[in-house]
Amino acid sequence: MLNHDTAIASAASRMTSAAGNRPCIEMGSRRTQEESATAAARAAVIAGFGSTSNLEAGRRYGIKTVGTAAHSFTLLHDTEREAFEAQIAAFGPETTLLVDTYDVEVGVRTAVELAGDKLGAVRLDSGDLVAQAQWVRELLDNLGNINTRIVVTSDLDEYAIAALQSARWMCTAWAPPWSQDRERPPPAWSTSSSAGPTMPGNSCPWPR
Repeated sequence: MLNHDTAIASAASRMTSAAGNRPCIEMGSRRTQEESATAAARAAVIAGFGSTSNLEAGRRYGIKTVGTAAHSFTLLHDTEREAFEAQIAAFGPETTLLVDTYDVEVGVRTAVELAGDKLGAVRLDSGDLVAQAQWVRELLDNLGNINTRIVVTSDLDEYAIAALQSARWMCTAWAPPWSQDRERPPPAWSTSSSAGPTMPGNSCPWPR
């Protein structure tokens, strides 16, 4: 009965060990069925994760819920600026803005321009995460956002988190969207990736 939950907790425990004192966020609900996703969120938190993006798990078990916007949310708007404005209007400047849909530097500068020094966090989800975290931290500090956090995602598992240890002082949280159907996912780390060119606008909610 608890094989699935135990497997998730085991994987989550390895990730929290690799993350050290940085919190891990469970964000794997899209990768399994509804009840399995809720059970996985609970198991991950039992094993040391700090929060989940699964709202039902939050309602049912009292787990802290957090979240961020998807690339599709940005692409559904005509511009990245419009997407950020909509998110800030809904959740306030303390929200976490996804800055790598188009150009990371432009995304960071736009986020700071719109949210000011109250910007909660920026999320990095592609490319060389170590290198990006380094210069994004420097950019944020230069723009006066010394308290804005950096959240790193992108197929993270315990191996990828361990490989990112050199950027620990720059990154505030890890959010592994690991698959819930196996105990130990294979390493999914690469130093660079590309989604290819994208087309903004209401008619294109995906990269192409």
